[in-house]
Amino acid sequence: MLGLVRAEVARILEFRCENISALYDGRLILEEGTSAYENAALFIRFYQALYDRMEGSEPKMIHWLRGRKRDLDNSPFYLMIDEGKLGLVVKYLESSGSESIY
Repeated sequence: MLGLVRAEVARILEFRCENISALYDGRLILEEGTSAYENAALFIRFYQALYDRMEGSEPKMIHWLRGRKRDLDNSPFYLMIDEGKLGLVVKYLESSGSESIY
């Protein structure tokens, strides 16, 4: 999914890396009310907004995620992974309307 490795997904969700495999395998469920749960819900919003914008094209989605955006002063990937700014990226996608997001 989007070329993200499990450790990157763990960082986005603010979830412990050692538990991410259990989550992927269905042996662990995120608890409602935790930051990991809230970030997962936000990540789903991110994915859906990006999917809609890119008309479901995963190569375009990956390209958008990894490319630097002038309006964000960084790539969405690094904002989410290194700076914990998933919310900012979601807001950018959802508020851009029909404007170009490249």
